[in-house]
Amino acid sequence: MGKHIVFGFYLTIISALISFTLQAQNPYSVVLHVETAGTLSTLIKESQKFQITDLTLTGSLNGIDIKCIREMAGKDIDGKETQGKLSKLDLSEAIILSGASYYLYDYGRFKLPLYAEDNSISEYMFSELELTSILIPNSIIKIGSSAFSKCSKLTSIVISESVTEIGLLAFSECIRLTSITIPSNVVKIGTQTFLNCVELKKVIIQDGINSLSLGGANTFDNCPIET
Repeated sequence: MGKHIVFGFYLTIISALISFTLQAQNPYSVVLHVETAGTLSTLIKESQKFQITDLTLTGSLNGIDIKCIREMAGKDIDGKETQGKLSKLDLSEAIILSGASYYLYDYGRFKLPLYAEDNSISEYMFSELELTSILIPNSIIKIGSSAFSKCSKLTSIVISESVTEIGLLAFSECIRLTSITIPSNVVKIGTQTFLNCVELKKVIIQDGINSLSLGGANTFDNCPIET
């Protein structure tokens, strides 16, 4: 009987270790459809909110939803750290709408609230988050100023073909970003858009973009681009 108890004990330990290993190898991945903009937080259990590492969203999103995403990815509305672990975000089949509440306070402008705009990644929308990769909505036409600034862990981003404008400092200090493809529909790129992207070595500028679209010589300041 004693041997059976010991064997059962070790079997339990081994099962627990296997379970722990599998959980470590398989990040908490969630796919959700947001039928009504502003309701993302109601679709996620509070106990899960800060555990999700991989999130795919379809449907309609507004400032309230962006606020929730930011909290899941490490920052609250005041720019303070949260316990969020979100690192991979796929919004390719979602749309961003204006209106509703703000998603962030810009303390550089006397605590100015920032709101979402239709089909735009508005200023500072994903700045300073813990994201390592992101697919932005296919419907986006504008990436605003500092939209992804200081995303220090970002290594991969796909800019949709619909984008026509990229604002100043949009990807500044994304220190782990190694390559970027700028779609042919882009007609305007702001100054210092990729400032201090110290690992950015490969930039693919697709046919159709002329040199006048670029924000001058400062667009790629302090980037070790290989020519």
